[in-house]
Amino acid sequence: MIFGLLLRSLSSSNDLDRTEALSYNGLLVLIAIMSTATGAHTYHHAFHTGLRIRVACSSLVYRKVLRLSTSIVNESAMGMTMNLLSNDVSRFENSVLMLHTLWTSPICGLISLYLIWKETSFTGFIGFGVMMSFLPLIVICARVGMKYRYQTTLRTDARIKLMDEIICGIKVIKMYAWEKTYGALISIARRAEINYIIKGFYLRSITASSMNFMLRTSVYITIVSMFYIGEEIPAHKVRDLTQII
Repeated sequence: MIFGLLLRSLSSSNDLDRTEALSYNGLLVLIAIMSTATGAHTYHHAFHTGLRIRVACSSLVYRKVLRLSTSIVNESAMGMTMNLLSNDVSRFENSVLMLHTLWTSPICGLISLYLIWKETSFTGFIGFGVMMSFLPLIVICARVGMKYRYQTTLRTDARIKLMDEIICGIKVIKMYAWEKTYGALISIARRAEINYIIKGFYLRSITASSMNFMLRTSVYITIVSMFYIGEEIPAHKVRDLTQII
């Protein structure tokens, strides 16, 4: 928004607007400095908190495994335990950064709707409706992605369990020269895991491309709607609309 006000001031020939433009320019520099100064500390504390949560959860899992009897440990899926300690617990490091979006996203959404109405009147809601039309596709991709992650977890557990069994019986495998046979089993297990990982990346790329296409299409539809109703489309309004959406 400040950049839009800067463009509006620069497009005017009034000397007072030129002075106002310098003020907006200094404000942009100040915001950039504050963002750089506070952003590093925010990320540091968030990752530090996430790391502490990860260590605490790993300690809980480790203590629980130590309390189990040998028969229960042998019957249970050791691959699941290893997957918990290596993959699932590490997600806490990044999740702390996303906690604030739970309460900031609705507030930012309401402010964005107000700014869209202020800048473009009802034509902005046409682009917002186009954006909402992509929501079912994103929801479907999210649900399919959850299924792929679950299947990937199952394959990872099976592979880790197989590797644990091979390591425990490596002397027998060497004695009977079963290296190629067990190597083929590892390749099959790894290939089954990789297939679902690749499907998950394909789905993630579809979601990312849909998001980019959705944003640009919404801006385009809004500008076209403003053109057809005869509304003026200055550069600062297009800039503000692009930043808001």
